[in-house]
Amino acid sequence: MKSLLFMAALLVSANAVAQEQFIDPITNVESLFLGSIHDDQVKVLEYNNILLKDKSSLVEGGVLSGKQFINRIFSRRLNFELEGQEPFWQAKLSKSGLVFTVADKVQRYQTAIIINEQDNGSGYYFTFRSPKDNVFGVVNYLGLRSANQPVCEYNIGAEDDSLYEVYLQINGRNYRGCATVNNL
Repeated sequence: MKSLLFMAALLVSANAVAQEQFIDPITNVESLFLGSIHDDQVKVLEYNNILLKDKSSLVEGGVLSGKQFINRIFSRRLNFELEGQEPFWQAKLSKSGLVFTVADKVQRYQTAIIINEQDNGSGYYFTFRSPKDNVFGVVNYLGLRSANQPVCEYNIGAEDDSLYEVYLQINGRNYRGCATVNNL
């Protein structure tokens, strides 16, 4: 029953422009949902650790605004790992900027995060860009489509359950892929 309530809470809150927080009712420890699901477990930030926790052991405890979520991620020294294909590329987005790798070439860009907290759309997202405007990106929180279907259609890596989609434009070239939250 708890699993059904958890899934319902995720489906309902997927339409909010925020990120879910959960509480373990036994330990009373708060966890921040990090946007991925593995079978019957979810990826959460608990204290300063990224963990997989059983869905049935968590209940919804509120939501963070987009700005609160980004501040929590970066203050815990976490980053967004981005990847896509055609061509295969990888990137890390942190408070200090974007590190982009394609064809074994590593490029570093200073970026600023822009969060539109007034948008009441159907999902949480933020954008980032470089001061020189040669880099622009969008990270979009998709929410859940179904328990058995990966959400980000551009997944290619081991983390095939990302609930974040990313679009990049670097020096006029477009890239699309998926994003997950991980340690620096």
